[in-house]
Amino acid sequence: MSGREHSIEAWAWRIRRNAADDARYRKQGWWRDRTPLDDFLDCVTAHPQKAAVVAYTRGSMRPQTLTYGQLGAYVDRCACALIELGVERNDVVSLQLPNGWEFPVLALATMRAGALVNPIPVIYRERELSFMMEHAASKVLAVATEFRGFSHEELARKLQQRTPTLQHIVSAGAPASDLLNLERHCLKPCREDMLAELERRRPQADDPGLLMFTSGTTGTPKAALHTYNTLWAAGQPLADQFLLREVVGVGGRQGRQQLALVHEVVVEQDLAVGARPGG
Repeated sequence: MSGREHSIEAWAWRIRRNAADDARYRKQGWWRDRTPLDDFLDCVTAHPQKAAVVAYTRGSMRPQTLTYGQLGAYVDRCACALIELGVERNDVVSLQLPNGWEFPVLALATMRAGALVNPIPVIYRERELSFMMEHAASKVLAVATEFRGFSHEELARKLQQRTPTLQHIVSAGAPASDLLNLERHCLKPCREDMLAELERRRPQADDPGLLMFTSGTTGTPKAALHTYNTLWAAGQPLADQFLLREVVGVGGRQGRQQLALVHEVVVEQDLAVGARPGG
């Protein structure tokens, strides 16, 4: 089968809903008609100077802080770069990255490009990734150069040789010359025509947005497909539990910011938890 035959369109029949459930979920406030990406972009406009991501890097005691304005610019630039690499709507972009600012940039950029985020734990190795890359028909894989003594770049090269759909490897570090570097290649300013393409690709609330694999401890991993609504609903209870405040002027409870810090080490119920700045 070709990569496009393996793509998410071929799995669309797995998303089973009916009109009565849709109406009930919206009436209860569990689902809505906007996405976490919409919330994030609203926060970029409303709170450009507020801190969005605070990340520490190995060897430095001082954190790197990205404001919403900076994060929004990085996300748009990275999304444009993904599109220029050939990423289409509903393609899968796999991310195997440790804690850091790179993960939210790439995750949100993937959504901005209309593609699906596939987060993968950094502890997974060749056996797990080989299955996941083939099953998801991933077009792009983003990895750390090296983490805790393991070369993720070397593994990514092996995976690319055996995965027909895997066209590009993006390295969040100092990669070898033949690999794409996140900061050098993916954060260049967008062309004006590309910004219009980002708006054309903007996902809707019931579109698929996340492909999550189970651990596979008792068999081969199973792929779970989330829409933006199921992702948002899963994260709401945790955000409430953390007593995160509402964003002033971004629509009350229905518009509270859900910065999708989609991370590979959390269960799927954690995926939509993020920052809702409140002053």
